[in-house]
Amino acid sequence: MEFVCVINKIVSYSPLLKYTVFMNALDFFIKPVSVSQKQYEALRMYYVEKKKAKDVAEKFGCTHRAFTSLVSDFNNIINSKDSINPFFCHKESWTAQGRGR
Repeated sequence: MEFVCVINKIVSYSPLLKYTVFMNALDFFIKPVSVSQKQYEALRMYYVEKKKAKDVAEKFGCTHRAFTSLVSDFNNIINSKDSINPFFCHKESWTAQGRGR
């Protein structure tokens, strides 16, 4: 299965959860591998945990300027007239896929 991720006006196609090394579920969340997951986690840390941009940038191994650019791009995307979710693609509901309870 493939999905489309759009951020910073870049469209990339990535196989969903295609890893060459097995990882446990906890590592999937606390040690993100993909760029889009790292961006999501960094933004979540900034907005939800109220961490300073400098600290978030340092934790995720990027410059302060690169992170503040990501924040700016994210705000532009979610505040645009044609707002899209830059991290999660629309999928059928779990119930519609037969996974609901």
